[in-house]
Amino acid sequence: MGYHSEIVCVMQNNAFQEFKSCLDILECNILDEASLETDGDNDDCEVTITYEQIKWYDTYEDVDIFNKTLQTLNDLSYGFLRLGEDVGDVEMLGDTYRYGLYVDQRISRM
Repeated sequence: MGYHSEIVCVMQNNAFQEFKSCLDILECNILDEASLETDGDNDDCEVTITYEQIKWYDTYEDVDIFNKTLQTLNDLSYGFLRLGEDVGDVEMLGDTYRYGLYVDQRISRM
């Protein structure tokens, strides 16, 4: 059990290559747990990193490395959105608008 989050991070391909190289140098394997998608095969393409139902605690070493490495990138080169289980637990970094990331809050009845 525990508290889980949903993560979506979209970045330009060149930013992703830089990001991945830094993670590799630091021997951080957090991308192994992610779903990775690209929207093309050229330098202008975007890479989407998705985690579903992941325990995303800053105290976890891989999460800390991911967050600190992400913050070294130009804010315009990526958008990051984390949605936690609790209402209002949302974290947005980079340029989420540019990459089409937003929270769609709805009322549902069970």
